[in-house]
Amino acid sequence: MKKIIATIALTLFTFVMAGAGTPLAAFAAEKDTAGVAQPALSSQVLAGASKEVLAAQTRSLVWGGTVLTRSAGRINGPSGQEVYYNLNMSRVAANLSAAGFAGEYWVRNDGVKMFGPYIMIAANYGVHPYGSLVETSLGTAIVCDTGTFAASQPGTMDIAVAW
Repeated sequence: MKKIIATIALTLFTFVMAGAGTPLAAFAAEKDTAGVAQPALSSQVLAGASKEVLAAQTRSLVWGGTVLTRSAGRINGPSGQEVYYNLNMSRVAANLSAAGFAGEYWVRNDGVKMFGPYIMIAANYGVHPYGSLVETSLGTAIVCDTGTFAASQPGTMDIAVAW
């Protein structure tokens, strides 16, 4: 555990130094095409992190609010409402690869299903297009699936887990 914490600290230090000493808060918001401030992504904070560091992650590094858990099955996260589902994601991962996205399907230590460095989520493609990156309470996610919920709950994201 100490090695993992040290690795995360080193990664964060490296990230800050790469920004010429600029505090992480300076990376906390970027403007989208409409000029609206958007939160930074955990993947920006964990740039270059090893799979070991990503496997130990249990929350977004840029979100200080409630985190989705099995017992807290519905929360309001940094990008909207979050729920979870447990389905075999092998085919979804294969579809991502076929669409040109690089990564492998694996399960993080806390049971969150991943594609490369990203959490796998289902969302309304009209709100979050296929392949887009979205910040969740558990970290940065890639939209790789949708479901019937998306029509009636367009702002909800369904996070793939092994719970």
